[in-house]
Amino acid sequence: MAERTEGPKRLWERLSGWQRDQVEAAAKAEVTRLAGMLEQSEAAPRLLADRLEKPAARHWSTARTHG
Repeated sequence: MAERTEGPKRLWERLSGWQRDQVEAAAKAEVTRLAGMLEQSEAAPRLLADRLEKPAARHWSTARTHG
């Protein structure tokens, strides 16, 4: 039987005021960061590659230390 997950609205309602403030601040910072990327369209391929490489690097370093 599949596990039922809560929807985003329900999760948001369960957050404290401080947690909501943290989520909101992080979302605004990410939007600002992404807007800056749009202004650097010539750098888009490198920025995309960096985003793809970082999670892979974290995965491999974790695998090496825990494997």
